This record gives sequence, C-alpha cells and structure tokens, in this order.
Amino acid sequence: MFMIENVDETPGVSEDDVADPDHTKHPILRYLLKKYLRETPSILTSRSTEVTTGNSSPKALHIPLYCDAHYNVNGFSPGDVDRYIDQFFKCRKDGEKDAKSLKWAISVDDCLQDIVRNPFYAVIVSILWGSRIRKPNTCTEIVEEVIALVARRYVEDPKHSMTKEKMEECLGNLAKLAWDSIATDKFDFTSQEVKEAIGNDSVIHMGLIVEDPTIREVRYKFQHKTFKELLAAKYAVTRPPDTEERKQCLRKLWSTECVSGQNYVNVCLFAAGLLRENCQDLFEAFDVNFSEMTRLEAPKCCVHDDTSRACWAVSESGHVKKTALLFAAFLPETIELDFKRRPPKPAVIRGLAEVMEALSTDKQVEIAEMWVLNPKSLQRLGRAMKCTRRVKSLKVNVTGLDMTLSNPMEEDNSGIVHFHQGLAENQSILHLTIEANIDRMDEFAVKTIPQAIQENKSIRDLHLQVYCAKSCPHRCSNKISKGFKTHCSRERNAEVFIDSLSTALRLNSTLQSLYLSGYILRHKKALELLAPAIAGHQRLRAIYVKGFSGGRGHIQDPGIEALAYVMKNTKTLTSLSIQLNGLTSVDATTESANCAIKLCEALKKCRTLERLELVFTWMFAREKLLFAEVISASQNIKEVILVWRNMNKSFLFALCKAIEEQCSGSLRKVELAGRFNAEGLGELGRIVSTSETLQDVELHGKPFCREGFQAFVDKVNEVKLTNIRHCG
Repeated sequence: MFMIENVDETPGVSEDDVADPDHTKHPILRYLLKKYLRETPSILTSRSTEVTTGNSSPKALHIPLYCDAHYNVNGFSPGDVDRYIDQFFKCRKDGEKDAKSLKWAISVDDCLQDIVRNPFYAVIVSILWGSRIRKPNTCTEIVEEVIALVARRYVEDPKHSMTKEKMEECLGNLAKLAWDSIATDKFDFTSQEVKEAIGNDSVIHMGLIVEDPTIREVRYKFQHKTFKELLAAKYAVTRPPDTEERKQCLRKLWSTECVSGQNYVNVCLFAAGLLRENCQDLFEAFDVNFSEMTRLEAPKCCVHDDTSRACWAVSESGHVKKTALLFAAFLPETIELDFKRRPPKPAVIRGLAEVMEALSTDKQVEIAEMWVLNPKSLQRLGRAMKCTRRVKSLKVNVTGLDMTLSNPMEEDNSGIVHFHQGLAENQSILHLTIEANIDRMDEFAVKTIPQAIQENKSIRDLHLQVYCAKSCPHRCSNKISKGFKTHCSRERNAEVFIDSLSTALRLNSTLQSLYLSGYILRHKKALELLAPAIAGHQRLRAIYVKGFSGGRGHIQDPGIEALAYVMKNTKTLTSLSIQLNGLTSVDATTESANCAIKLCEALKKCRTLERLELVFTWMFAREKLLFAEVISASQNIKEVILVWRNMNKSFLFALCKAIEEQCSGSLRKVELAGRFNAEGLGELGRIVSTSETLQDVELHGKPFCREGFQAFVDKVNEVKLTNIRHCG
C-alpha cells in the first residue's frame, strides 16, 4: 500500500506537465498516471480534485480521471463524535463533567453538530471547551479562537518577552505571508524567509509554522492548511476600506478561474465569518465577478460553485438574516445550482434557505442533482419554500432528497416530506418542475412527491419529469424466484406514484397545464387511475407528453388508451403536445397504425382542442394520413405543429386537402418541420395562397429542396399573406 496525503498540494507542477501529462517528468504525476508501481495499491487524499500549477494563472490536472474510485469522506458520525469527546476528556480533571456538558452543547446546536463531523474541528472544539472558552458557532470562530489561544499562552509565558501589541503585529505579518503563499501556490519556506516575513521566529515557537518532515532540507510550512486560509482571510478583510487593494483582494475570493476559485473557497468563507454582518463589500465583489462570468459565458460549473459558495458564506457569517438580505440583492433573475451529486455541506443548504426567504424580487430557481445527507438541513429548506413569496418558478431534482439513496445510514427520512409539504403550502410558485428517478427510491418518499400540488393554491404549470420502470425486469424476477432477493421496488413504486398523483390531481383546483413523461403513461395503472383524474380536473387546459430517449420514445397501447381517454373526456382541454419516437403496440400482431387510429379518433372527438403539436422521429405513411384527417374534422383547431423526418408527397397533399375541407375555418397557423417533398411543397404553397383563414405558416426544412421551395414561394406570392416565415 502506498499513500500520498494532500496530493492537491503537490509542488513543482509546471504548465507543460498539465498540458502534456503523458510526457511529464514530475515523480508524483508519473506515479499518478501509473508510469511506475502500477500494481501497487495506492490511496490519494485531497481537499480538491485538482493538482494545480504554481503561478498567478494556475492550470489544473483533474485527479479523479486517473483513479479507479473516488470517495467523499463524510467524517464522524454522531456516535463517533461522542466517543471521541469521551476519549479526549478521559484523563482530565473534571473530564467526565466537561465531556457531558460539551456533548449536550453540541446536541442542541445544529450548526455545531455539522461542524464537529470534521475530525479536525472536533479536536479544536474539545481543546477550546477544555480551556473554558465560550462555545463557537462557526468554523471561523473555532479557528480564530484556537489561534488566539495559542498566541495568548505564548505572550503569558514568562520565558517570552513579547507584548500583546507585538504579537498582533507578528500575526498580521503571518497573515500577509499566508495570503501571498496562496496567491503564488507556495507551500513551504526557509527559516530565513519566515524571519524576514514575520520579523522574528516566534510563530515557529508557537507552532503555527512547523518544520516539514517530508523534505530533506529544513523547510517550514503552516501547521494546518485551515490556519493558513483563516490568516489569509484576515489579511484580505483588514485592508483599508474603500481602497483598490481591498477590492482586489475580495474579488480574488470569487475568482472567475475554476482552479483559482478552488484555492480560495475556504478563504472566502472565513472572510464572511470575520466580517460577520458587515459583508456588503464581499458580496459586491461577488456581483462584479459574477457579471464578468456571465459576460464571458463562463462554464456553468463555475457559476454554480460561486453561487453555492455565497450561500455557504451567508451561513458562515453567523448573522444569516442580515447577510442573506445583502446577498439576495445581487442575485440574477435565474438562480442556478447544480451540485452534480456531490452532497452539499449543510451550511450551504441553510444559507440557501435563508436567501430564499430574503428575496425581494421575483426569481426563478433551479436546483439540480442535490444529494442531501442531513435531514435537518432539508427540513430547513422545506420551511423556506413554504415562507418565500418571491420564487415564481422552481425546478428541482428530488431523487437525492431520499435519505435511503443519499445516506443509507440515516434512519430519519422525514426531510423529503417536509420539503414537499413546504412546496404544497407555498403561495408564490406558479411554475413547478420536479425531476425524479423513482425506481430505487423509498416507497414513502415516492408517495410524497405528488403531494406538492395536492392542496397548493398557486401552482399553474406542473412538469413531472419522472422516470420509472413499468414492470419488474426478468433478471430481477429470477432472483426473487430463486430466493436471492425478497422483492422488487420498481413496479410497486410506479403504482404508488400513479396512485398518489391521481389523488393529488383530484384534490387540486388551480392547475392549468400538466407536463408528463412517457414513463408514467405507459404503466398499466395510467388508464385505470391517472387518466380519469386528469380528465376530471376542472381547470386543466394544456397537456404535454414527452417520450424517453432525448425527450422522445415509444408509448405503447396502455399509454395511447390513457391519452385517448383524456382527450375524449377532458372538457377544458385546449392544447395538446405529444413528442415521441413513434407509435408501437404491445401486441406483435397489431400494426402500429392501430395506435394511430385510436389517437386520431380521440383527437376528432376533442371538441375544445385549439392547439395540436405532434413531434415524432419517424412515422409510417398511413399514420401521417390519419393525422391529416384530424385537421379537417376538428371544429376549433387554430394552430397545428407537425414535426417528423419525412414530409412525403402523399401526406402533404392530404394535409392540403384537409385545410381546404376544414368546415369550421378555424385554422390560423400551420408549422411544419422535416424533409419536404418538392411537389408536395408546391401544393402547400397553392393552398396557402388561396386560404382565406390561414394567417401564419412556418416551415423548417431539413433541408429544403430548392425546386420545391421555389414553387412554394411562387404560389404564395400570388396572394399576400398577413405573416409568412421560413427557416432553412
């Protein structure tokens, strides 16, 4: 076994090493790329996922690409914390009493519970508690207090003739050294460099700077990277107010460069903790850099990281109400957070919750791939969703909110319930999008998802991008039959979700548009439970159905029958959009045209339909003709959008005939996209030029046939239309 700690702090990495790692001569990078000792098991520890170059514009080498596995270390469990505290105070006078009082203090403080999960902070908190120092509330206070404790003991020691004023000067110089070392990616110093920077060697005797045992020559480094980051933050926030130097330092904390941003993450948080409620200029610096990233179209990951870091800074300040108001004033109209399945710190979620409540203008919020480990922080976010009055649109992926997936060791799974209850009681959200893959989710969690709209009085548009299996796969059934597995949750979860959604729709009275993924409709329960619930809704006017692969896919007989039921029985439906790969039947002897027949018959009977959008990857010629007949039979249709690969001659002629024969004359707009037949396109131009009701025609050729399009234009020019556009 070979282990390298803090591999992200590897010194001596050049731009050439990063640009062409396969030909690097750096020993650590060569080992990382398995140029030698390939068969030796190895562990690399790192606070960052990047190895960076040591210059003012650092470049990065992504570490996980060269590893077989990548793990996030979550730290102590609550039981581990208690055992560590007992062990720490075991041999001390009044140790049992101190241990008991500290454990109680932690148990009543959610923030401190999260902090001491980090073993480093658990050590320092125990040291401070044993020294009778007040209970800290943030990471900043913890590190600040331990540095102050070390400095105070050094000054009070009669062996050292140093005044408090001189100690403050030394710490100020040490803060400058910390800031410069981060800016230049310098990790170690000679004894002479330390003395020149500080003025003496007191910080070495204090233990804040220690000898590096990994280097042959005598070199010194900071005792812990956290001390260096807090001191660097202290240097930044103690620059004179309203000076260019201070502004540049604070802007550095929100760097537009990914790598530089990683180097300053904790420095930024400590700066917020030091400034406390006076974070105005810190968030002004955020606004400057955020605007710059937007202008330069920076990668989304950088934008999301800066936003989540700012939420964390709100929590770290210790004055969350005041700092949340300051930060909220600089947020863009759309707040985007994509955690990419990396569990955010509870402090990030707490800060986000405070910001949601502090918003003073209408916002759109998008939260993607947020896997939560702590149910209490999720409960707090749920309360914020209930109280906020400025979030008008919310898009959230809720799969990772299920503790059985994100944190199986956690028994409390009530957080996802509180979150959806908060949405249900919200009075401002008009547009709600919920994404979820419910196959492996807990049944209890699946049931709570539709409850977000059950009694909600504000939501008008609901998008349910839910992915689920329609039945248990054969592989799983075989395992159950052989006793290797007790049950399969896939089919049961789909049934529970459809049942819960049907109940929620029956009890909802405000919904006007509903977006459903094809996964939901293809289940056998969709016709039995969901279709009647949709059809019975009194205010539902628009329904959107999307398929599976890339937004398109198959819906088989049960889904078609459910759609047909909805169209026949929904008395308020005015808009229908179906986007699929194609139409298929579960019966091998049944032609797919039978599915098209069912769908078209239902469309003809939908008397209230005004807008129809059909997007198919491919269709048979006979199916296209059936959809053309729908237009002539429709009584109130005003807008038709048809998209598929091949707009063949027979369909275009049938469509032209349908437009001519439409008895009601209600059709105002036609939009077509595909590869057009030249003769058919000319016929369409003739119909367009002679139609008295058609006002808007939009064609998207993929590509256009020159002869056909010219014939279309020639026909159209005979009669001037109100509006005509073409897109090639």
